[in-house]
Parts: sequence; structure tokens; C-alpha cells
Amino acid sequence: MRATVALLAALLVLTGCLIPGEKFYPVGLAKVGGVYVLFAPMCEGESLTEIVISSNVGNPENPSEPREIDWWSGNRPADESTERGWVVLGDDSRFLESGGNDDVSEWPRDLRVELGHDSPGGGFRSITGAIRIDDTVPGYAPDADIEEIEYLFGDPRTDDPLELWTPNRMRLETGCAGQYL
Repeated sequence: MRATVALLAALLVLTGCLIPGEKFYPVGLAKVGGVYVLFAPMCEGESLTEIVISSNVGNPENPSEPREIDWWSGNRPADESTERGWVVLGDDSRFLESGGNDDVSEWPRDLRVELGHDSPGGGFRSITGAIRIDDTVPGYAPDADIEEIEYLFGDPRTDDPLELWTPNRMRLETGCAGQYL
């Protein structure tokens, strides 16, 4: 599966868009108490099962073919909040299995987000989104309620402005994970 994911990610970067037939899954990003929290809209009956954060980097051996680098991954959430779509990026303790570089400050600015989730009647599915880590990500105090704050939301791969949306607005206006298959 990793080889397939690497090939798909390379095509994503080379073409500047998602793979034909693959829908972009919008996610939100905020910084709470100094850590980045990603919100992936899940609805009743859906649960996040895994996440892979990756990017493409130059390939000195063949500059026309970038290499995919997996920066961090988590599998099998260890808590209900993570299962419901709130992921503290780089926090290995939120998953029963994790790997990679948990220091978000060392990650590149533009990242691909691959999420695995279970949904009613559909079993395991994989969906793809994107985030950009920069100064436009809103920051909140450590005690902020992650279910009520606003997240930077939209498609950072386009020129469209990103907006601040609450998790409820994301679910209501864009749907849930299962709708992006």
C-alpha cells in the first residue's frame, strides 16, 4: 500500500491536483497551546482509524520525479477525541501505533494528509486532504475547547482564501468523511 500511496502522492504534486476520481477532503487546522490540531469532519458512526502526514521533496537523482516523504503517522487512535477527528499532530500518545518525526517544527509548510476511517456500511476507506503550516493558522490558549474554536479551513493548494470555520460548520456545509469517497 505504501508504494501505491507514494505513487499517488507523486502524481498529486506533479499534476497540481488530486488523482482523477479522488475527491479532496477538506480539513481544518489550529494551534492550541503551541501544538497543531487538525480537525477532520467525522459524523455519527464514522471514526478516524489512521493518519499519514507526507510531502514531496526534490529528488537529486531525478529532479522531474519528486520523492514522497512520510513525516509522521498514527494508527489505531488511543482516545475518543482522536477517533472523532481531532488529531494533535506529532502526538504519538494519541495512537496505539505511530512513527516518523513527531517534531512538527521540522516538517515542511505544505503537507498532504491521508486519513483512514471506518464508516457505517462502508468499512475502512482512505481519503486525502492538505494543510499548510504557517502564520495564518489561528492560535489559542492551551485550555481552549477544541470542539468550539475556529480552524483554518479550505484548500491550501488553490488561490482561494482560507477561512476560519468551527467544526460544526465544517460538518454542516461540507459533509462527513464518508461523502468524499
